Amino acid sequence: MSEYDLLIRGGRVVNAPGGPQGRLDVAIAGGRIVALEPELAPDRAGTVVDADGAPVLPGLVDAHVHVSGRFGRRLGLRMLLRAGVTTALDLAGDPTSLAASVRDAGCGLTAGVVVPVVPGDTVAGVDPSDAEIDALLDRSLAAGALGLKVLGGHYPITPDAIERVLDACARRGAYCAVHAGSTETGSDVRGLEELVELAGDRSVQVAHVNSYCRGQVEHPVAEAARAVAALRGAGPGVRSESYLAVINGADATCVDGRPASDVVKTCLRLGGYAETQAGLLEAIRAGWARIHEDTGEGVLLVDPDRGAELFAARETHVGVSFPVNAPSASLALGLARDGGDFVIDAFASDGGSFPRNTTLEQGLALVDGGLLSAQELVLKACLVPARWLGLTGKGRLEVGADADVIVASGSCCSVAVSGGRVVLHEDRITATPGRMLCTPDGAAALAAGGVDHTPLEAGW
Repeated sequence: MSEYDLLIRGGRVVNAPGGPQGRLDVAIAGGRIVALEPELAPDRAGTVVDADGAPVLPGLVDAHVHVSGRFGRRLGLRMLLRAGVTTALDLAGDPTSLAASVRDAGCGLTAGVVVPVVPGDTVAGVDPSDAEIDALLDRSLAAGALGLKVLGGHYPITPDAIERVLDACARRGAYCAVHAGSTETGSDVRGLEELVELAGDRSVQVAHVNSYCRGQVEHPVAEAARAVAALRGAGPGVRSESYLAVINGADATCVDGRPASDVVKTCLRLGGYAETQAGLLEAIRAGWARIHEDTGEGVLLVDPDRGAELFAARETHVGVSFPVNAPSASLALGLARDGGDFVIDAFASDGGSFPRNTTLEQGLALVDGGLLSAQELVLKACLVPARWLGLTGKGRLEVGADADVIVASGSCCSVAVSGGRVVLHEDRITATPGRMLCTPDGAAALAAGGVDHTPLEAGW
């Protein structure tokens, strides 16, 4: 019997600052890393992967994806894996559908989910009571979710209701995330400033800070400076993430001749188009709005003619993206520091089944350009979000850590190992179930559904 299940040899190990670095072989057994040495004999391992001098990193921990519910679909799990992600948080999904996807098409990924607060759907209106929010949270946790998310930019609720959601999650130790914006502000830098004030000392993940710096109030770089100032003054429980992609992702669904999502309306306005279904169709035909098409293996942005065809054939129920994220603001946010620490704590894609899973690709480009060290990329894309979720074994390559490992080839992921299993090799994905993150409240439902799961103790 081999001493190791798997040996990744000949690569250049990259960890966050303080972790092992350099030319090291990585030995794996029982789903854990058991050795990191300059040279380990290949005959000690059942399987050997030759990294050929390429960077070997922890699997990315993406704390903002969409792979279930109204925004996502299960093929997003495959898209994430190809982008080097081995752990993900669906930041506005459905725990029942995600659990089925993880069980049946999980690609070895570890995934958690928070449930959105949507007026007219998961709650009755824009000012839900404590009792209504508590009931939603109870149902969500029992089904396997980690907590709740306010979708302020898409479906705003009142500032008082946002505070009630924050309080409910704090009482239960549940995870809480917020897309800034309310019935009093928009999905812009003013909404972010409002959120920081509302959060106080409570624990909350501030979603995609870039989305509030699109030039709606002033120049995007000036808005980025305001966002950095607000987050520098935020309470100790506020954690934030930004992305590097130029495009956003949203739902093009229209109701009574108008987009249902306020984000889509904002993007139309930024492009000079009417905030109507007709305006959206005009934007599609002009190439400002890019419709998503599911190929079975992933989601692509289609050309204008095909986009208009899909928009009509599916009666507006399609995904859409707009090129609204200024690279200048993305860089200003992603690289902003307060002393030696990053102001925006983590990189996250807001991707999954949206075709914007670019953290590894664009992060490595920043490393190549000298704007970010490889160690800092791992810090922001792996270790910090793992800590947010209480996953102490993830986000690092050290003896005893979870064997979630990727090998980068150029700007993409050529090999992915999750829980000690090779799940991606040379663009081939192994059909392997994944694992669901839940609180103890949801363990029984997931077990009954035959879903492999990890209960996490509440306390975010």
